[in-house]
Amino acid sequence: MGVDFKEFAQRACQSPISITIIMSEFSQLVDAVRDALIKTYPNLGSGEAFSYASNGFSLRCPHCGPFSHEVIPILYLAGAMTKHGTVIYGGPNIAALDQGRCPRCGGNMLISSFSPQSIIDHLEAEKREAFISEGISSLDLACTPIAYLGNINISPNEDLVCFTEPNGSVVSYDSGTDQLRWSINVPSATIRLLRFVSPERVLVLSEKQENQILIQLVNTIDGSVLAESIWPNKIYGYADSDPLTGLFVVEISYDNLLIINTANDKLELSTYKCGQIYLPGPKIGPDGKLYFIEHFQLYCVEGNQQRSLASADHCICFRGTTVYCGGGHSDRSGKSALHIGDLNSSIFHEIPWGNEPINEIAIAGDDRLLIANNVSEVHIGRYPNAVVTLFSIASQKKEWSLTIGDLKPWRTVILVSVPAEGWALIQTGKFLKRISLKDGKPMNVLPKQMQEVVTANWLSSRNLLYVARCLDQNKPGLLECYRI
Repeated sequence: MGVDFKEFAQRACQSPISITIIMSEFSQLVDAVRDALIKTYPNLGSGEAFSYASNGFSLRCPHCGPFSHEVIPILYLAGAMTKHGTVIYGGPNIAALDQGRCPRCGGNMLISSFSPQSIIDHLEAEKREAFISEGISSLDLACTPIAYLGNINISPNEDLVCFTEPNGSVVSYDSGTDQLRWSINVPSATIRLLRFVSPERVLVLSEKQENQILIQLVNTIDGSVLAESIWPNKIYGYADSDPLTGLFVVEISYDNLLIINTANDKLELSTYKCGQIYLPGPKIGPDGKLYFIEHFQLYCVEGNQQRSLASADHCICFRGTTVYCGGGHSDRSGKSALHIGDLNSSIFHEIPWGNEPINEIAIAGDDRLLIANNVSEVHIGRYPNAVVTLFSIASQKKEWSLTIGDLKPWRTVILVSVPAEGWALIQTGKFLKRISLKDGKPMNVLPKQMQEVVTANWLSSRNLLYVARCLDQNKPGLLECYRI
């Protein structure tokens, strides 16, 4: 047909436009728009650009009328897989689309209309954030920022801050200062995990060589290594520890846990086989038991047996003997709910949450929770906003909500919640905001870059807020300490 998809894509970045193409060419059209969006809007990642490109289309058959939105990923996949000589299996409708034909009339032409409105709305959200945050005071640094790579962990008594430096060393600083207490070298700059397992012991897991993890129990007084062991396999990043018992747990595969008991300065390793573990990975509850989400169910490990407690997904948040879990899906298919249970009685109930997923839960007061959804890279084109909400459990009402329209996919929304002080730290695309839990209004702001990966820790006994920011995952950054 001689269609110039490049010219169409460039115009599509600015205003609504339509084109009639052969149905089997649709994947090429989406790819052209994706590439044009990346050139036009450099802040977009390739995954975000693809989502905006594919979700910006509406399709119709010249004879039969509009297609549903669900046809878009099928047509794209059909065109992409044809290049490799692969077919899509399914019912007669999918078979027809795979062959580049309308399931109703058998025609092979497609009217493709694209609107850049969602990406324009995203850019407008960035501008609004900058305007709203203008004139709001910043925070005061307690000490000089420190070079940082990852794995920040605070001692239980909050006197030490341990993390990994860009050179791969594990370091310890006195909290609130830039004074180094000790530093230890590890075999590789690839530090897998760093967790306090008691007030004076920190467990360090690093890669000694491929498929071999060095486990070191370190004395936090002087940095001396008290015990070592080797795990002859890979580990993953989802882990938890209990400084009261010295217990540590980490994923070693999608359905296997490594449990390390560090009591009496020894390293006792054991494994536990379970089903596929979902986010947020294994958690140690206030009762010392292991909890995890497996295939939309919350499980508790008792002895060598796991017991199903209730429906759950995305997050696990404890408040005493009460546990809160999220639900819902990033594509908004199916219903979402807030799941609440008592660990002593194992009685659970749920509060409907519409179709919006609950990815994050933080304690925000005696009767209140701070709840947020994450932005999905796959679905940002249709669902670009993160929303953080203060929710009253007793009245089952949303007291206020903030919509964040410029946040990058899979960034944590709620960084810290401090109900005793009445504030929380959240992030938008360009700012870190200390907001009031009473009404959600900003109290202080700190600028940030869109691509930054940010974590935060609050030291209540010292009124210190640590903010760790890196330009991207596993890239060097800075550790900042603010006095509130």
